[in-house]
Amino acid sequence: AFGGRVVCCSPSECHEYLSIGIDARCINNGVPLRRHKKREGDGTPGLHIVTCGRIIGQRNPGLFNRIAAYFEDLDDFRFIWIGDGPDKELLTSKNITITGWLPMTATERLLSSANVYISTSNFEGLPFAVLEALILRKPVLLNDCVGNRDIVLRGINGDLFTDEADAILKILRYQNNREMLPIMGEYSKHHCEQEFDVRHMFTAYRQLYG
Repeated sequence: AFGGRVVCCSPSECHEYLSIGIDARCINNGVPLRRHKKREGDGTPGLHIVTCGRIIGQRNPGLFNRIAAYFEDLDDFRFIWIGDGPDKELLTSKNITITGWLPMTATERLLSSANVYISTSNFEGLPFAVLEALILRKPVLLNDCVGNRDIVLRGINGDLFTDEADAILKILRYQNNREMLPIMGEYSKHHCEQEFDVRHMFTAYRQLYG
């Protein structure tokens, strides 16, 4: 038998372990709370929706594509996937831009200039890309799965969605209420500062192994 202790990086992940009888504790993932200039959009019209990560089954690129395809003939909507991966052929909607892997500064610039961060993942731990979006003041629209659901204060800094139709409805709501997006972005930043500060993560691990 192996010794040790299971440490989960999000409350919902911890709950899954406890529900099957495995003793576990939670230490949230964290990111550096760097100072960023406030930036809302890149000056072009429309709603720019961004995600970041490997294009693989776990990230559900097929769902991302179906959501984007609904808006394919509407000039006001642009979808951006920062990253690359073996399943990129699933991203066929003509309003999707696949950037490939970019340097950190370019990635941060694209995240900053977007209006909404979306995650279509089937499951997560506590995704660093979404935490980075929070500190960059992005409203988040996340698939309701383990890991993702720990990041959203529903209706305050973003929303969860349960399927393609639910995601589309909420994107339309964002487009029709653009004035609320900067306010939600400020709540994202505040939520990250309170719950996902990398210094808190370091302190918790130091205490655990001390």
